[in-house]
Amino acid sequence: MLAGWALTLAVYRPGFAMYDTLVQYRQVVSGRYDDWHPPAMARLWAALTWIAPGQAPLFVVQMTLYWLGFALLALALARNGRVRAAALLGGIAVLPSFLGWQTVVLKDAQMTGALLAATGVIGAALSRRRPPTQDQLSFVRPEPVEGLPFLRRKVQGFDKLSPNGGEVGGGSPGAVLWTGAGVLLLYAVLVRANAVFAVAPLLAMLVPLGWRARVAVGAGGIAAVLALSPVINHQLLGARDSGVTRTQPLYDLAGIAVRAPGADVGLPAMSVARIVALHCAKPYFWDPLSDGGPCGADVAPLARMPIAPLYRLWAGAMLSHPLAYVAHRLAHLNSTMRWLVPYRWPGAPPTLHSERNDLGLGSPGIVARGWQRVGGFVVETPLGWPFMWFGLALAGLVALRRNRSAEAVLARALFVSAIAGEASFAAVSIASDLRYHLWAMIAAAIGLVIGWPAFDRRRFRLGAALVAVACLPAIATRIALPLPPQSYLGMLG
Repeated sequence: MLAGWALTLAVYRPGFAMYDTLVQYRQVVSGRYDDWHPPAMARLWAALTWIAPGQAPLFVVQMTLYWLGFALLALALARNGRVRAAALLGGIAVLPSFLGWQTVVLKDAQMTGALLAATGVIGAALSRRRPPTQDQLSFVRPEPVEGLPFLRRKVQGFDKLSPNGGEVGGGSPGAVLWTGAGVLLLYAVLVRANAVFAVAPLLAMLVPLGWRARVAVGAGGIAAVLALSPVINHQLLGARDSGVTRTQPLYDLAGIAVRAPGADVGLPAMSVARIVALHCAKPYFWDPLSDGGPCGADVAPLARMPIAPLYRLWAGAMLSHPLAYVAHRLAHLNSTMRWLVPYRWPGAPPTLHSERNDLGLGSPGIVARGWQRVGGFVVETPLGWPFMWFGLALAGLVALRRNRSAEAVLARALFVSAIAGEASFAAVSIASDLRYHLWAMIAAAIGLVIGWPAFDRRRFRLGAALVAVACLPAIATRIALPLPPQSYLGMLG
C-alpha cells in the first residue's frame, strides 16, 4: 500500500484539474468564496498554498487519505491471516476506474478519500483490544471467524460491538483514533452536498443499537447536517449564497412541466413550450436549464424566486403531479446509475488531460494518461456501472442476514452506506457523472472482500445471479441504442 501511494504520487503528479477544479482554484486565488462548490475544500486548499501553488498539495492530501484507508483495512486483514483478502483490497485500490477518478482534484475524490481514511481509522480503533481474561469469557469472547480482530459482548440477547473502541478490560479508549475519524467524516459531509446520505447510515450501523434506533440516528444525522450546512458554509466559512440550492427545484419543475402539460410550475406556457421544443429537460443533467444553457432564460423567473416560495412551488408540483415527478426522477436515476443507456454514455471515463487554463494548473504525464485510457475501457464494463455495485451491495447485505461477526459488522455498515448513498440519487441529483458514485462503488467492493467469510453463500449466489440478470438488458441497450454525443456541447443540445 505504501508503494502504491508513492507510485501514484510519482505518476499522477500534480493531479488532474477539471472545470470544477479551475472554478474552485479561482476562489482560492481571489479569496472570494461561494457555496456552489464546497467552501470547506476551498478553505483547506487556501491553507495549503503556502506549501506550493496549484493543485498538487490538495492532490497529495486526497491520495494519502485514499491509500491510508485501504492500508489500515488491509493490515488488519493480513494480521489475522487473510492475506489474499488484503491483497485483493490492493487490487481494488489500483482499479483504473477507481484510481483514475481519485486522481482528479474534485470534491468527489476529496469525499471518497476522507470516507476511506475514516473507515480505516474506525477499523483500527475497533481492533485495539487485548484478549479477554478467563473472568471475562462469560460475557466477552473473540469472534470465531477469521477477520478484523473485533470483540463482541452479549447484551440482552443479542451481540453488540464494544462501543468505546478501547481494549477489553479497561484499556485506552483510542480517543485519538475516534477523534481523527470524526474529523474525517465531518470533512466528508462538508465537501459534498449529498455525502450525508452515505455518512449518517455508515455511523448508524456502527452504533450498538437495534435497527429502529439506527434508522432514527441516521435520519436525525441527515436532518441535522442539512440544517447546519448552510450555517457552516455561509457564516463560519464565509461563503456567499450562489443559488446552488435552487438547482434541484428548477430541474424537477422543468421535468414535471414536460411530462404533465398544463401543470402549474410557475412558468408561462411559452417558456414550457421552448423547454419541450429544445429538449432542455434531459435525464442526463440539468445544464440546459442553467444560466448559460439554451433554456436558462426560460426558467429565469424560477431562479429569481425567493427560496421559500420556490420550495413550496416545488413541493406542490410534486404532490399535484406525482406520476410526472416519478417518471422524471426514474429517467434521471436510470441515467446516473447507467442501467438502460447507450454505449459510451458520457461522464464515465477518467479524464486524460487537465482543463486548459491560465492559472498554472498542470497535467500528469504520459504514463498516467495511459492508465486513464485503461480506465476508459473498464468503465464500459459492469465494473463501471453503479447499478451493478448497488445490486451487489444489496446481495451482500441480505447474505449477512443477522450475522454479528466482526466481518459482518463492518461490511454491513459499508453496504448500508453504499445503498443509502445511491438511493438518495432517486430524489437528490441533477447530473449523471460516474464520479458521483465513486464512494458507493468502492464501499461495496470493500464490503464484499471483508464480509465474505460471514456470508450465507447460498443467499449471496442468488443475489449475484439476480444482478447478472439485470446486466443483460443493460448490455442489450448498449448494443441497440445509437451512440450519444461525446462532447459537452453535444449533450447540451
